[in-house]
Amino acid sequence: MLPNMETAAAPLDFDLFRKLLARSRSVLHGGGADPERDLARKKAEELAADARLSFEAVVDLAEGRSRQKEPEQQPRQKANGWFSDFMSDIFKERECASRHPFSEHAMEWALREALVDYDITGLGLFSEAVPDAAMTLIRTAIPWPRTLRAAVDEIATWDRLNSERDKIAKGYQLGDAALLRRLMLRDHVLQDGVASVGDAVARAWWLLNRGKNECISESEVRDGQKTVLADLERMAERVRALTLENRALEEKLATAINKPIRRTNGAKRTAVEAVLREPGADSLSLREIAERAGVSPETVRAVRGARN
Repeated sequence: MLPNMETAAAPLDFDLFRKLLARSRSVLHGGGADPERDLARKKAEELAADARLSFEAVVDLAEGRSRQKEPEQQPRQKANGWFSDFMSDIFKERECASRHPFSEHAMEWALREALVDYDITGLGLFSEAVPDAAMTLIRTAIPWPRTLRAAVDEIATWDRLNSERDKIAKGYQLGDAALLRRLMLRDHVLQDGVASVGDAVARAWWLLNRGKNECISESEVRDGQKTVLADLERMAERVRALTLENRALEEKLATAINKPIRRTNGAKRTAVEAVLREPGADSLSLREIAERAGVSPETVRAVRGARN
């Protein structure tokens, strides 16, 4: 049975204990050996011992799992209790995953190296609580996708990594940095403009086929659908513009083909003389010479007269 709350709480710094507990359960390093995690566990156990409590009892108290009947909670207390339960579930998932060390993916390594000076444990779903500098590092630690289609591909890579590990360690969840990175990519795919038809198709495919299972709200789904419709409207406008441009070029080309080429008198005379030099030209009529040279009969008559 758990000890009395007053006895447990008096000498113990619960904020420090929760922070150490969270660090001791972190899988930021992929679940492998982590001296910092082991040290955090040791310090947490020492805090519990100094308070004359077992480590497990303090964990229950810190995570709001006391078996004693508690007084009616105020709204703020209820919210804090919900958050404690939520964080407890996350810690349980990661404790389970930590028993199965995984090879660190190159992207995970890049995020860990970039965030060496920041502790974002437990904040993977709460970007607003993460320092702006840390969020910037998460964005730049891995080259940001140059196209929206590439962003969809990176999301798929994170999802595949999580799914493969979950088959080995049920309840596995990506580390906090990876979750935050994926959240950035999700917002980019849902909201930002596209630069090509390929981007628009990738966004529509992701939203219609994969977005159903994503952790996104109904309002975000609606916003994403509006964005896809806007993409289609822009593409339709571009098609209309290209159609008008093509039609104008076709008309210009047709006009150029049908319009007679204006030749100088010298060019006309040269054409007539070339026909007159052909074998059998003496037997050709005035009109036949004019048709072959592409000039009028009057021009042929003038050239003949000049030669004679």
